[in-house]
Amino acid sequence: MTAGSPPKTSPLVGRVLVLSAILMFAFALLFWNDVLPVEMSAQAKPIVAGALFLAGLLDLGMAVVMMRRAR
Repeated sequence: MTAGSPPKTSPLVGRVLVLSAILMFAFALLFWNDVLPVEMSAQAKPIVAGALFLAGLLDLGMAVVMMRRAR
């Protein structure tokens, strides 16, 4: 085995993750403002919105890492 640098990732991966983060933030905002007609209790909607927001932050963080690796 040869020791070398890890393989570069495609910049497309980072762009897809950015798109995923934008969608997560949008859905979090829609849940927070009670726009989506989803059968859910009033106490659960802020929890779901917070979870979607955190998932968007994680996607955005992974996108930054992937886009930097693609350089």
